[in-house]
Amino acid sequence: MKCCVNSGNRIRELLLIVISVSFIMVLLQTYLMSPAQNTPRNSRSMNSENEPSLSVPNGTVIKAQSTKGKYETPVLLLKQLYQVRHQLVEDVCSRRPELFMTKKSNYEMKIDLAIEEKHPVGYCAMPKLASTFWGKVLPGRKKLAHINQTDLTQGPHTLKRPFTFMFVRNPYERVLSGYVDKLFVPNTLFWGWTGQYILQKYRANSTELSLRCGHDVTFPEFFHYLVQAEKGQQKSNAHFSPMYRHCGPCRKKYDVIGHFETFTQDTNFILETIMNETGLDLSVNIDKSVTERTRIQDKIRLVYGMKKKILKCMNFQEALERVWKGLQIRGFLGVKVKMPLSLDESENFSADQIVDVILEARKKSTASDRRSNNKDALTEAFRQVPLSTLEMYLNLYGPDFELYGYEKRPEAIFDRTTVEDKTYRYFKLDHETKK
Repeated sequence: MKCCVNSGNRIRELLLIVISVSFIMVLLQTYLMSPAQNTPRNSRSMNSENEPSLSVPNGTVIKAQSTKGKYETPVLLLKQLYQVRHQLVEDVCSRRPELFMTKKSNYEMKIDLAIEEKHPVGYCAMPKLASTFWGKVLPGRKKLAHINQTDLTQGPHTLKRPFTFMFVRNPYERVLSGYVDKLFVPNTLFWGWTGQYILQKYRANSTELSLRCGHDVTFPEFFHYLVQAEKGQQKSNAHFSPMYRHCGPCRKKYDVIGHFETFTQDTNFILETIMNETGLDLSVNIDKSVTERTRIQDKIRLVYGMKKKILKCMNFQEALERVWKGLQIRGFLGVKVKMPLSLDESENFSADQIVDVILEARKKSTASDRRSNNKDALTEAFRQVPLSTLEMYLNLYGPDFELYGYEKRPEAIFDRTTVEDKTYRYFKLDHETKK
């Protein structure tokens, strides 16, 4: 009887959490879609539908008045939302004590500390979760602290508890982003580290070029490797390992668990909190980090830095086509806008000229042409993965879905009764050299 009572109480608790989340999200949506009077003036944005966007007030330090008057209710709602997220993590951790004892490696269970002497800020950087953005915005990070060994309230910061935050993301989208950034879009470092290994171990009859370069790993091959690596704890990589293995969510309570899907409002709240409490002016760093040209320049310069190695595996036109497809997957470019560069232009244009071509194509991409790109690419990629492999993935990565409230079996991925689209708009490159 006691067991039944406890079970009933647990069900009621879960129902209350679900109702609270729904209520808060409805209010947040109402606020975020409300007229411009609740929107900070002169906001800056990344302007990409499927990439993190950021809007912050123009000017210097954001003062405390942003939490009063007309902003009081939104801030209160955000705090309630973060409390609900904390409660979900605590509930899962209480039911799954094994999450306290996760295996650790040199990249797991640590916090990247961005320290200002009187007002410490603790940020746990996780791959594929805007860590590059935060690395540019936050001041110089002075040390790494293993959270299972170091109490962040000790040392020189005993007078004030650090404000801590981390970000999480839909596990399916994180996997796809990892594949696109590290294997699909030219990245000779990961081609050598991961691509060669996958092709040697999991592809029969690989060509000599594939084995030497590791440049043509398909998404199903990558996903199979992902499952096997996590299952055997061999040849795993921080960019692809489960989120629950990072940041110690069961060991440390973060002030804010941000979600990639609500990046704008979570980031605004975090920035306001940091600047209000520390007096730091982060607006300059933000200005340098979120412009479209800066973002594209970073991507193109990375590819140009690997150009000599890339040319040993493919011509540079094909390499730029992959970059182009990657920008379409992220929703930066419309899927109908074709890359206009010939082979000669691809090989002889400077990096800045390529950036200009991309930004010009951006102008020709309508919002409706970009809006569903990420969702369509996600469906296209995962529809190629056998259901049996997906089930193995859920068994191994299950805590990520439970801790952070993501749907385990979305219909778009698991419903195989609909006719499968074989056009492969995003990942199959029917490359024809343009003279």
